[in-house]
Amino acid sequence: SSGVQQTGGRHDMARKSAGSSRKPVRAARSVTRAGKAKPRSRALELRHAPRQSRSKATFEQILDATALLLESKGLEAINTNAIARAAGINVATLYQYFPNKQAVLLALFQRFSARRIETGKDRLVGISRSADWRAMVDATVEGLVEVRRQLPGTASLMQAMRIYPELRAYHRDTRAQIAQPIADEIAAASRLPMEEALRIATCAIEAHVALLDFWQIDSGGRDDRIIEQVKLMMQRYLAPYFDVAVGKGNHRNGNATGR
Repeated sequence: SSGVQQTGGRHDMARKSAGSSRKPVRAARSVTRAGKAKPRSRALELRHAPRQSRSKATFEQILDATALLLESKGLEAINTNAIARAAGINVATLYQYFPNKQAVLLALFQRFSARRIETGKDRLVGISRSADWRAMVDATVEGLVEVRRQLPGTASLMQAMRIYPELRAYHRDTRAQIAQPIADEIAAASRLPMEEALRIATCAIEAHVALLDFWQIDSGGRDDRIIEQVKLMMQRYLAPYFDVAVGKGNHRNGNATGR
């Protein structure tokens, strides 16, 4: 079937040999706002965390090759043999770091997510106190678009994070991490309960991600008119919450009313 790892007995032996002498590196545990850690899947733990410059370069080479495969051939083409070929390494070298293709996809997602989180923090801090919050939203969308332009394969990567059951929890946790500061700003501006603010922030994230996926897949990332629609959608969706902070909107009984 498509996307299924194609490995023979020789590669299985290489994988066992690569992992037999090393203890698996435990994946990070996510921490909720209440401080309780959520367990991670041990099947996705790195076998070996790169520490030397050469191993770090190989690790990044594997991720870069995976991103280019996702961009050029889609998720169905991803398996450990294909990644190793694209990276110009032996599959046994890949197995020194990763136990399976899902672990490679997770590492790539974590690299992508770090850029997304950094972009959001840089551009959205203080939006609840700004009369020019629409410009801040536009700058955030533009920053996220630039991240996608610099990191190929993100639309297929986001698809993978939803398709594979073992990856979904990581996707949800990262989404919550991104949503929290946005929810803080929404709650500060509108005085909504945090639970409702989080729901609004999460919907905003899912909506813009879906449209950016559409922009990449449908137009190959070339139709900037779609980006303008993303900006407009985000402005109109968030207006009832941020306009109220500058006297331009209203809020009744915890339900936003449009302009």
